[in-house]
Amino acid sequence: MMKKQQESIDHGKALYSDSSLGTNDRSCNTCHPGGGTNDGEAEIPMPLRNGMKPALTIPSLFGAAATFPKYKVPNDAVITLANMNNNCIGMFMMGTPLDLNGQNARDLAGYVATLSNGREVEIGKMNMMND
Repeated sequence: MMKKQQESIDHGKALYSDSSLGTNDRSCNTCHPGGGTNDGEAEIPMPLRNGMKPALTIPSLFGAAATFPKYKVPNDAVITLANMNNNCIGMFMMGTPLDLNGQNARDLAGYVATLSNGREVEIGKMNMMND
């Protein structure tokens, strides 16, 4: 069982750096190198209805998984970590969201969750990730 879990996490880590999840040569690692932050802002590539392209501060992912599930204003719903991964894939990488029941979504969420190992669990805690 431990071997299968490690394979899943390793696959998720590979997906984290895979720019083919999107269409604009970005990966999760582009904005969150090694799980951290590049201390910049990410512009939403697709303009809003008013034509503006807002930029959002890029947070670190260390500890982020320990805050899910939580309510997210852009979704107008309580979402999971896998949903948040899909938000980024769709908005910032201009990709097709992963099937939440599929192995890729589970593996990516599993890897991102490892970035919260040792952190305090604070379900619903608001942070810089579009709360």
